[in-house]
Amino acid sequence: MRQDTGWIKLVAGLHIDGFEIVETEVRVPARRSWRTDEVEIVRSLSKIYPVDVPALDFNEAESEIALLLDRHSLVTTKGHLRQAIQNFTNGNRAVVNS
Repeated sequence: MRQDTGWIKLVAGLHIDGFEIVETEVRVPARRSWRTDEVEIVRSLSKIYPVDVPALDFNEAESEIALLLDRHSLVTTKGHLRQAIQNFTNGNRAVVNS
């Protein structure tokens, strides 16, 4: 995989959004009999989190966290969580990381 700064930023950004680039080696048969087969790297985008796991529902988990914060009267913490989710949704990653 390329290691220049732009590529590293792209991979990191995709990872934050729940994706990764998967590299697969594919054998490409030679077009002529005297040549050898070549290996080509095919890249594809894949979700990091499995989509087929019914228990993995982030909206449901977010609702459960809010319910627990309400139950234990953690109003300030709930406000911080709401702000973090809003900033993440709006793409303000630096604010969310702090």
